[in-house]
Amino acid sequence: MMQPNITAEISITISADMKAVWQALINPDMVQQYFFGCRLSTTWEPGAPIVFSGEWNGKTYEDKGIILAFNSDEMLQYTYKSGMSDTEDLPENYSTITYRIGGENGHVTVTVIQENIPDLKTRDLAIENWTLVLGNLKKLLEANDIMGT
Repeated sequence: MMQPNITAEISITISADMKAVWQALINPDMVQQYFFGCRLSTTWEPGAPIVFSGEWNGKTYEDKGIILAFNSDEMLQYTYKSGMSDTEDLPENYSTITYRIGGENGHVTVTVIQENIPDLKTRDLAIENWTLVLGNLKKLLEANDIMGT
């Protein structure tokens, strides 16, 4: 039986420079500061692997996917499968994650869309996690008041 295509979409507006927000999304050192301490590894080339690794509740994990699109300062997209998921490693068990940024310097909106979520419980967890991640991103950028130079 085919699963319904459940989607989660979360947005936040950040008082920062557009380039600073973009750098925070793609720079592994910055990602680690707001994304649950995970280590990001990718070249951002479409077709290249993307790996998030770290430790959660004392358990090491490795989440993975493939870069689908990368439009600098605008949008990036990748497939995603949690290493903690007990589903088989098949293409249909991957979500698609899309980050979009827009607005203007000083009022940058970051939107994260996660598609192909298997059920409502997982969607609620995704919304909770993305809300935390985007909140941490906002705090990091606004606390450092990173303005592009």
